[in-house]
Amino acid sequence: MKVGIASCYYHHNYGSMLQAYATQRIINEIGCQSITIRCHAPITYMTQSKVTYYLKKLKNIDIIKTKLRQKKSKIQIEKHKDVLSGIKERNMVFDKFSNTMFNLSTMNNNRDDLSQFAASCDAIVVGSDMLWHPVNVEHDYYTLTFVPDEVKKIAYATSFGTTLIPNDMIDTYKSFLCRFDAISVREKSGVELISNLDIDKKGQVVLDPTLLFTGDEWTDIQQPEPIIKDKYILCYFLGVNPMHREFANRIKNITGYKIVALKYLDEFVEYDVSFGDISPYNIGPSELLNLIRNAEYVCTDSFHGTCFSVLNHKKFFTMNRFAELNTQSTNTRIDSLLSLLGLEKRRIKKEIFSDELRELLKEEIDYDSVDDLLKCERDKSIGYLKEALFGRIEK
Repeated sequence: MKVGIASCYYHHNYGSMLQAYATQRIINEIGCQSITIRCHAPITYMTQSKVTYYLKKLKNIDIIKTKLRQKKSKIQIEKHKDVLSGIKERNMVFDKFSNTMFNLSTMNNNRDDLSQFAASCDAIVVGSDMLWHPVNVEHDYYTLTFVPDEVKKIAYATSFGTTLIPNDMIDTYKSFLCRFDAISVREKSGVELISNLDIDKKGQVVLDPTLLFTGDEWTDIQQPEPIIKDKYILCYFLGVNPMHREFANRIKNITGYKIVALKYLDEFVEYDVSFGDISPYNIGPSELLNLIRNAEYVCTDSFHGTCFSVLNHKKFFTMNRFAELNTQSTNTRIDSLLSLLGLEKRRIKKEIFSDELRELLKEEIDYDSVDDLLKCERDKSIGYLKEALFGRIEK
């Protein structure tokens, strides 16, 4: 069975690449031939007017703030030649991973190319990541509207990345979701969103594809020995909140462990210029897994940073990347995961100081219970994917 995959495999983001790789891997392991669709940036295939699209963005204050911050970040990075050089080095490691770890189709330059490729497949799977966030839906790529009617359309762990669909996009969501043969999402809030659309489709919650494999099963794409030999606290932050860095510094003051900081992953953060003891740039997806696996503690605001901390039985702390009322917030997926696994206490939403932090550092996590929950959810998730692809659950 030939299965095409529409995923965000190309983005220089650890979570995006690792979930795309995991999706490809699990489809192969259940007996299909997977081919990841090689594409340009999804906006290339947008069917609506780009002028209308950009004018709409100008009305969203959160998007404007983000774009202005990104523009400022680019200017700041260009002023720091060492940072610019380091980011280029990291980008090369990302490109090496995407070029060697994915079975890619030929390049699809337009929607006709996409439709022809899809017609050659038995099914197209979209997932996971925040591919149904309103911004991505407007690009009209991860909606699979280019896939012919006779080809199966399956969503695996696709995330809306929000708890609210804009009123002016409800008809768009109804239209493309109705064409799917099977829909699974990553959060309970996604099931509720589909239900509220009042369409003849139901969503099912499944695990993010990275969680379909154990921590040990992920070791085959990373070097066996630790990249960093000393005991360390890994800081994997995508957001800009200095309080998160200060929290890590307090752990350092208590434990004496060094801070390994992955800097400027999303934008330039002034605080990070002097933050951390070790700041490697030659870290791609495989190397990230090694850093998480061998850390004493992990501090992160990343969903996938949280996933791999759990898989590797780490003492971890997860912070909010976004303010709760930010329209670009993706906090829901982390809330859903921690709730599922009974790990809500690992969520840091307030300032924590000396005595309370010392107790928190000592607190053990019942990973036997977490692993049991994960195994149960893993079996259900793989069962869903088999049923969606083959029309039955393979015994």
